[in-house]
Amino acid sequence: MRSVYMAFESILGGGVFGVVATLFVTRLYHASSNVELVVSRTVSCAALFASLTLFLVGTRPIGALVGIVALYQYFFIFPWSNIEFLRLVDSFRAETGKDSYLIYTFFFKDVTSTLLNNIRNLVLMWLLALTG
Repeated sequence: MRSVYMAFESILGGGVFGVVATLFVTRLYHASSNVELVVSRTVSCAALFASLTLFLVGTRPIGALVGIVALYQYFFIFPWSNIEFLRLVDSFRAETGKDSYLIYTFFFKDVTSTLLNNIRNLVLMWLLALTG
């Protein structure tokens, strides 16, 4: 039964939240909204909700599923950070006229994103093991 919940967690968290987050953040960006404020509040509220859910009912299967899936709200950060990163890259190109900085910034972004994603996976697996 645990593998069924892990499959639900992957489908709901990775698939659904990833698509919804990308569409939502892109729409906010094109509407010239304050994307930083909306994304930071969304992710903070979801993290608080997930923490409370895991703390209060995380030992039950449905509580663990809801809590872990709620942690996937961090997917709202990816499209926003990618938009901001592309803006930064465009400003580098406009200032210098060279693409050499692009290679270094892409490398730094890739290494940093991978490191943070691995830390997140470690925390998720620890919470999943802890809630059993």
